[in-house]
Amino acid sequence: MAVEFNPFDPDTIENPYPAYRALRESGPIHHLEAFDLRMVSRYEDVLGILRDPETFSSYEGWKRIQTQVLGREFLAPENDTRNMIATDPPDHTRLRRIVSRGFTPKMLMSWEPRIRSITGELLDGLLAKAHDGPVDIHEEFFSIYPVTVMAMVLGIEPDRRRDFAHWVTDVLSALSIFADADTVDQANKRLTDYFGEVVRQRIAEPRDDLLSVIVAQGDAEADPLTFNEIVGFAVLLLLGGTETTANLLSNWLAAMFAHPEAEAELRADQSKIPDCVEETLRYDGVPQMIWRAPLRDVEIGGVVVPRGATLGVMLGSANRDQARWGPDADEFDIERDAAGHLGFGSGPHVCLGAHLGRLEMRVAIEELLLRTASITKAGPPLRSPNYMLRGHKSMPVEIKART
Repeated sequence: MAVEFNPFDPDTIENPYPAYRALRESGPIHHLEAFDLRMVSRYEDVLGILRDPETFSSYEGWKRIQTQVLGREFLAPENDTRNMIATDPPDHTRLRRIVSRGFTPKMLMSWEPRIRSITGELLDGLLAKAHDGPVDIHEEFFSIYPVTVMAMVLGIEPDRRRDFAHWVTDVLSALSIFADADTVDQANKRLTDYFGEVVRQRIAEPRDDLLSVIVAQGDAEADPLTFNEIVGFAVLLLLGGTETTANLLSNWLAAMFAHPEAEAELRADQSKIPDCVEETLRYDGVPQMIWRAPLRDVEIGGVVVPRGATLGVMLGSANRDQARWGPDADEFDIERDAAGHLGFGSGPHVCLGAHLGRLEMRVAIEELLLRTASITKAGPPLRSPNYMLRGHKSMPVEIKART
């Protein structure tokens, strides 16, 4: 059965899940001939690809999607910086080992009080504005919150957080076919220039922050990090640790609007919040697809895929696969055991900041529900045009503070 599927179509971006289901039912691979992309939609196939970096190259996949669809490599600077997301072993193993030393359980525990303080400060401002009428919760809280947290973690100035938020959005717009090259390039240059200066400061005067840890650990390696690699790490951490959390919060609130009984459960029992976060990651996660290219001819679900083909690895579809999650896979259920979801990926490229993201989500939802009596729509939310990172551009709401 032939299925019409265009991941870049605005209607698909608004709600891709019916199309995903049709793809899964039609077969293991869907060849998008207009762009020469092969879409992989079933859970077991997606999981197998993510866990086999020796066969499926991240570097080749990301390189090909940019040139095939966008016409140029927006995110590949012409220097010795290696992007950990688009790197294969052994380079990926080395880079990840260095930066992972900054995400220890001890450091995460030390961050929670400061994250809660940041949440309270931002919610004070949000509720003050909401007292006078509708507010855009995405603009005034969701997008600023993770940027402020990452500024704290990296040890950079929080008063630039709105600049950071706009730069991040502009750089990540490179993942959309609607990207404007000048906008992406300018934002990328601003981020790189900014972090170049910060890295120089940390090399000269280390501090008690994640960036100083990366500088020290990178220098201690037998193959030390280059200056550009350290800058690239800082940029990547800001990019990866902000837009995803902001969009996951907006996707969570959209789920609450659609399932008010779930919100009522959370307000009555906050111990259910961690499970709700996991279900949100499954039900409407942010990374909808990533890209890989096989390094040899390979069979996926009984279909032979040639070496060098560009594979769209559909995390969003896998997370709704009835073969994995049962006949109610399209339903939002905070009682569900969502373990095994691919909201943070899987395998060697599993999201490095997954535990931090969970911490940010839990704290934000706890404080938001503690401080409010109700949150209701004040207008239609506006989805982001980014087909790869599902989220919102705006979400107008009315908020009643708890008295």
